Amino acid sequence: MEKEKYAYLAEVTEQIRSKEAKEFVSAELEHHLQNAKKAWLEKGVGEEEAEAKAVEQMGNPRMLGQQLNQLHRPKIDWWMMVLFISILGISILPMMISGGVMESGSYTKRKIFYNIIGFLTIISLMYMDYRKLRKYGRYFGGIGVVILLAISFFPTTLINGSPFLVIGSLTVSSYYALPFLFLFWSAYLNDKNVKIWKCLMIFISTLLLFFLQASEVGAFLYAVMVFGMVWFSDLNKRKLIGVTIAFFVTTTSCFFLFWFYSAGYHQRLQAFLNPERYQENEGYMYILVQGMMKNAGWFGSNATNVPQRSSHTDLVFVNFTYYYGWLFAAVLAAMLLLLFGRMLLIFNKIHDPFGRMLIVGGAVLFSEQVLYNFSMTIGVLPIISIWLPFISYGFIPTLLNSFIVGIILSIYRRKDIMAVSQS
Repeated sequence: MEKEKYAYLAEVTEQIRSKEAKEFVSAELEHHLQNAKKAWLEKGVGEEEAEAKAVEQMGNPRMLGQQLNQLHRPKIDWWMMVLFISILGISILPMMISGGVMESGSYTKRKIFYNIIGFLTIISLMYMDYRKLRKYGRYFGGIGVVILLAISFFPTTLINGSPFLVIGSLTVSSYYALPFLFLFWSAYLNDKNVKIWKCLMIFISTLLLFFLQASEVGAFLYAVMVFGMVWFSDLNKRKLIGVTIAFFVTTTSCFFLFWFYSAGYHQRLQAFLNPERYQENEGYMYILVQGMMKNAGWFGSNATNVPQRSSHTDLVFVNFTYYYGWLFAAVLAAMLLLLFGRMLLIFNKIHDPFGRMLIVGGAVLFSEQVLYNFSMTIGVLPIISIWLPFISYGFIPTLLNSFIVGIILSIYRRKDIMAVSQS
């Protein structure tokens, strides 16, 4: 009778296309068959007859297999995919601004190349089983730390006083450590036996490495990401409060010390608060940005050759608004915010703790870039070197955020296929 059961399971799973779904359905049906057999045994039926009735009770195997194939097949979140592709398409527009630093065709070609890499990244990650990443969490953390240590102590060049590693045509900055640390914390905080002192020690050491490279933006992105993940983790209330307080004190202390010993940031803050007083130096950018946003109009300005630092990177949204208008800028902003909103909706549909932690970390990392860039554009926050995801020119703004979207699409693809076991 065991052969009859396995023959039944084989015929059911034969109708299912996904290998991952086959494994889940086979285990699920075997569990149901065992329960059904047990119920018949309790009614006084013999073991062989109980197994036969349990198999018969499940119904036609082909029809059941077809129904389960529809129910458990991997799915693509087409809303997120369409938003992602549309944003990549719009990201080419800042390259076409006449008279700007991006007028050179080589920059446009590079941007298109970066977008292709980003697209291939999300496709590759979407088809990868994200659950396999969990057991490599500590290794990802090690890679992130090695990157930060190598840049800190063995830099090959300095750019604006910050260390970098140049490997061929690739310039490695502290931002390259973020995806690995993101994967590490997703796995680490998924462990209910996490120790507060270990958590704090890891966080402080990695945060200090960002500051050691004068990467205040990297430190900001990293700290906020970890805060968000801690708050949505399954840590008990006592651990959650303890870790949060320790993280907050550590982060604010590091930022205060960094600001206190960096005289240049004092003037930047004063320029943000009173740009007219410092219009000959740091305040110039604030006045220029305010003027460009004010004169943009709904359909853009006809002026050209407006000098502007970081017009294609950190302040790309200013240039975009100025040349294409508030209406088009609002559409772009809505698309980026909808992409973030889609991440939150997917989060509510996922039951796997590791998948939920990955979505939280990715959504926080993505949203803080978007919200801060928008805020400094309209004058709410000081101008710093923080890019607008996918829109700003550069390899890492595209790669990092494509990595986030790809991971979330991988989680969504498997939302109806629950793990039978976690190694």
